[in-house]
Amino acid sequence: MVNQDGDLMMRALACGIPLVETAAGVAYYRRLPTGQVSLSGKRMTYEGLVARIGILDKIARILEEQGRIEHYCSALASAFALIAADARGTYAGLQQEATERQRLYTPSALRRGVIRLQRSLARHKSTQADGREAAGQQAPEVVVSGLGHAEGVRPDITTAGETEALIPVAAIVRPAVSVVIPVYNRAHLLSRSLASVVNQTCQDFEVLVIDDCSRDDPAAVIRQFGDERIRYVRQPYNQGVAAARNRGLREARAPLVAFLDDDDEWFPEKLEAQIQLFEKAPKELGLVYTGVETVTDNGEVTEQVAAARGDLYRELLVKNLLHGGSSAMVRRNVITRVGFFDETLPAIEDYDYWLRISRYYKVDCIGRPLVRYHDLRDISTTQEASARRSRNIEANLRARELFYEKHKREMQAHGVAHLFLAQSARRHVSSEWHDAAGARRLALKAFFMAPASRYTQAALGKALVPRSKIDTYRRVFTRLS
Repeated sequence: MVNQDGDLMMRALACGIPLVETAAGVAYYRRLPTGQVSLSGKRMTYEGLVARIGILDKIARILEEQGRIEHYCSALASAFALIAADARGTYAGLQQEATERQRLYTPSALRRGVIRLQRSLARHKSTQADGREAAGQQAPEVVVSGLGHAEGVRPDITTAGETEALIPVAAIVRPAVSVVIPVYNRAHLLSRSLASVVNQTCQDFEVLVIDDCSRDDPAAVIRQFGDERIRYVRQPYNQGVAAARNRGLREARAPLVAFLDDDDEWFPEKLEAQIQLFEKAPKELGLVYTGVETVTDNGEVTEQVAAARGDLYRELLVKNLLHGGSSAMVRRNVITRVGFFDETLPAIEDYDYWLRISRYYKVDCIGRPLVRYHDLRDISTTQEASARRSRNIEANLRARELFYEKHKREMQAHGVAHLFLAQSARRHVSSEWHDAAGARRLALKAFFMAPASRYTQAALGKALVPRSKIDTYRRVFTRLS
């Protein structure tokens, strides 16, 4: 990674680790032979510029989470201005991206005046104190660095006209929540999900429709709404739903992010209820989910009430407590600690993300159903691409194996690895994917981990006795009785 040393140092400083200056050098900087380029020499390349923008975004999220962003807006704006200047004339897209962030963090004229006054007063007090303590001594040489140096450099990289055109922070309207909707070849369902967002009781939102390189036309559906709050972003090539959600997280401007699948819909008060819960909660709350109403294609309706809350990490190591991903709302700053969705998983990437969030943050819920989950079972009556990925049992089971390998140590440390394996074994013998061999393998593994557990015993019994034989024994027993 380019600039990884800068990434580490800036995160340390943002988290309160002091920087101590030594009187003498303690390291050597070796110049590479002619023709070779060091990592620091790549700071002006495309990769280097992207890394620098990403690091500043990360630092901004840390400062936002700590409630200190206001004090560093000017420094962030200057840093992004430097990147924009380095990209000028070579990478127009990166220049625009850096300039937009520069505008976002540029303080208003009033705020700049207050900052200058505060610094002037601080310098005056410092000078008076130094004068009292060292009267008659020659003043030491002043070394311009840090924020002072940034303020001095900034006029050299922006013209007067450009500076005046910058949008002050006070003039930028940030929505309360960003709604991320990945879509792939389901434009015919997108209208329903978008309508459920537009009709929310809370209207302070932006919608990011991330088109994962669909063959149909989601943009045409969006144009029908004529709503400027809906932003359409098309991926350069098909990368999967995890990558689409990650693109949405990177584009999101709000402090809260809600996820909605393109074939689900929300009840009108969903956003308002979750935002209110976040506003009253401490910063340790990272995720809020709701109950879910499930509707099958034959009209059958069931309700799942949400109840689990608090420290759910151990529970989520065993089982996903969030039914579907469309009920979740998270603080955008969870990315600072948790990162993004795992794009290597073929399924259950949302479950993996909720688990990782719960390791560092508390989870809360709204019990009543505020999401309508459309469970398409009869794929013969719909387009193949419209069938839910979660109905792709083979991909789901493969993802669970990868999930187990990823979190195995934590599962073992919490004493729940056998429970997760028993859950997976039951899925292998389900009526939708009858894999007796896979079920036996997982059930035996779980049983040897915890032979006294009734869960592993039950899972092993189901795996060893095929479902067809169980049905036969049940019919025989019914006749005899």
